[in-house]
Amino acid sequence: RRRDGGHIVRGRAKDPRTDKLVNFVRTVPETMSAAEALVWLRQELDRIRTGGTVAGPVRTRFADFAVSLLEQKIVKGDIASAKTKEKWGSTLRHLIGCGGDPVGGFGDCYVDRLRRSDIEAWRDRWAKLVANGSYSPNTINDWLSVLRVVTKAIKREFCLQEDAGVDVRDLSTKGHRTY
Repeated sequence: RRRDGGHIVRGRAKDPRTDKLVNFVRTVPETMSAAEALVWLRQELDRIRTGGTVAGPVRTRFADFAVSLLEQKIVKGDIASAKTKEKWGSTLRHLIGCGGDPVGGFGDCYVDRLRRSDIEAWRDRWAKLVANGSYSPNTINDWLSVLRVVTKAIKREFCLQEDAGVDVRDLSTKGHRTY
């Protein structure tokens, strides 16, 4: 408690971005009680410990992220032609798994929970349909290339350690006649 009113709060917390101990000393207004000042101090120390964010991790689903990425690419001009927009739109429908897809997709999966094994299992389910002649391996490989762009953006956007799609191999096109 200060002589002039209010309280001084102090504490220490380790900043994960710098691995340094941060001393936190502030004067809180007179309107705060001692209990409110303690709660405020704990919130500030938690903010420092989490690297500046008070809230927990944002839970974003693959479908939401992929659609917003497409919109960003269109606005920035990375995707300009109508044919490319059509390709991305069609591909995202298969990656998300909407509209009676025989294999399903990643639409409901949280982006930070998507793993390479999930992508490989998805690819292998499509490989069975390629083997019976329902789909071309080139089509699936096109979808995988768009998926790699999305997973690379996920890694960059959410500061993840690994890109889930980086080492996923394409389906073999050996023995597949194009025409």
